[in-house]
Amino acid sequence: MERDQRGSIPEQHRPGPPRRVALFGGWSQGPRVEARQRLTEALVAGGLEVVTPQRAADLAERPDLVVTVGGDGTLLDAVRRFRVWDVPFFSVNAGHLGFLSAVALDGLEEAVEHLRAGAWVEVKAPLLQVAAQPASPAGEELEAQEIFCLNDLVADRASPRTLTLSVKVADLEMAPVVGDGLVVATPLGSTAYARAAGGPMIHPSLAAFQLVGLNLHHSIHTRYVDTPLVLPPSHDLEIVNLRPHDRPARLTADGMVIAENFLRCTVRWLDGGVRLAYLPGFSYLKRVEAVLWGTAQARE
Repeated sequence: MERDQRGSIPEQHRPGPPRRVALFGGWSQGPRVEARQRLTEALVAGGLEVVTPQRAADLAERPDLVVTVGGDGTLLDAVRRFRVWDVPFFSVNAGHLGFLSAVALDGLEEAVEHLRAGAWVEVKAPLLQVAAQPASPAGEELEAQEIFCLNDLVADRASPRTLTLSVKVADLEMAPVVGDGLVVATPLGSTAYARAAGGPMIHPSLAAFQLVGLNLHHSIHTRYVDTPLVLPPSHDLEIVNLRPHDRPARLTADGMVIAENFLRCTVRWLDGGVRLAYLPGFSYLKRVEAVLWGTAQARE
């Protein structure tokens, strides 16, 4: 397959048509329920087994594909629940933005035909592996946690007071940083909170992640990373809350709060952690234009 406008080479799905599809999301009223029903009926009519698990409790129940109905948050939730299956995720956008989605509701019928035939392409997306040390309100250590992020990890203030964070990049002390917090984002997540905070969009074909500050305080008494920092996969991060006892720092992974207060966390790049499925002809740049900038016709 030749390179497309994404710059990377999506992998053509070749094993053949799927036999079992796990359907996730589409519970709220309105378009999502209708889309879920249409999907179920069309997939079953095509001879596929459709299951609706809530978690990957048994590897023997592994499907050939996970299809989500909702917005980007639904896909991120599905990745948390079913990543252990190591199967592709295909997202139907029934939400608002849907940047990570493979298809909108108006393309549902075409998508079903491709899914029945196993005719999709896959993009392997990296994850951020995070080891977090939560803290009590008094700043005492709680049980450590390990989490994974497809989009981003956010460390931000959980009180009206600014944070003082120590940041190490590849064991090099870069701070302390004083401000509202930090965002660590993958290339996929670079179009979300990190972009809103002033960070660059990183093309998914690039093996790089970024660190972006949130309302950092400029002072002669503090050191700070005053521009977004783009890092290679080999560079681990360590973020330490220097005042957990009186300035709690919240830790959020892909929109889910992991800790209302944390002492420290380490962030590592995990290559190819998730398989995302798209229709043939998928282009990242076209997706950026359509979803974030608007098409040329819409801007006229």
